[in-house]
Parts: sequence; structure tokens; C-alpha cells
Amino acid sequence: MSGDASWRGADAFEGAHFGVQALNRNLDPSHPRFELVTLDDRGDPDRAAALVTELAANPRTAGVVYAGPTRGLPSAQAALQAAGIPGLLCYGDLYSARLLRSHLFQISPPFLWQARSIASYLRRDRRYRRVGALVERSLDGRTAAGSLRSAFSAFGGRG
Repeated sequence: MSGDASWRGADAFEGAHFGVQALNRNLDPSHPRFELVTLDDRGDPDRAAALVTELAANPRTAGVVYAGPTRGLPSAQAALQAAGIPGLLCYGDLYSARLLRSHLFQISPPFLWQARSIASYLRRDRRYRRVGALVERSLDGRTAAGSLRSAFSAFGGRG
């Protein structure tokens, strides 16, 4: 909710809030309502992992919608698995970064799939021979850049 990537938290909150409201509207009146709890990791992966671990220890937690740094989620995986709680990654790529674990799921398309779509468009449709990419200095940025290099190589370009 704060820090350099605070837009992620705001966007994830909007989506999660909408989902919780939809779930609650469709519940049997005798079923307890779901409540959305928002925590601020301040963009710190270690703090994010600690907050997820704290949520996993709470018996009222049904799931974790995660918009923090991708690097923080795998550290909390054991706590999620022990509690039987899914962690849903909104932004990032567990698959391409080789961080898939049980109880961790990404809800955005993999970077490699996105990179292949972009590379196909730029090489085949636009016939670009050189392309640059601006990526953040993070695990997600390195994963995105690697996916783009791989995709462009597959379409006859230099990676």
C-alpha cells in the first residue's frame, strides 16, 4: 500500500474488494461473511513474508491475495501450506522465476507467454529489428527481461 510499487496494492485491493463483495452477496444468510484485511509490506519482501506468515497463523484466514514483491511470497509458502491456505500472486511470475510451490498460484499470465506475444507482434507485424525494454531492478524485472530475450531469439532476433 506504500513504497515504490504502491500502485500494485491499490489495484489488488480494488479487485479483491470486488471479489469479497461478490462472494458475500451469494452466501447463504447463515454463513459468516468474508472480510478483506489489508496489510502494508512497504515494498519489503521480508516484511511481506512475515505478514503472510502472520495471516496464515490466523484460523480465520481463508486465502491471501498478494500484491507485494514476488520474492517475499515463496518464503511464506511453508506457513500457507501448513495452514492449507492459498496464496494468490497478482503481479509477477512464479513459473518463469522457477518459484512455483504448492499453495502458491499466480493469477496473471506468465511473463514468457506475454513476451512471446509481444515478440511476435514486434517482429512479424511491425518488422522491428531492434527493441529495447525498460524493466525494474528486481526479480520480476530480471525475469521479464530474460523472457523477452528468449522470445525474441525464438523469432529470429538477438536475445
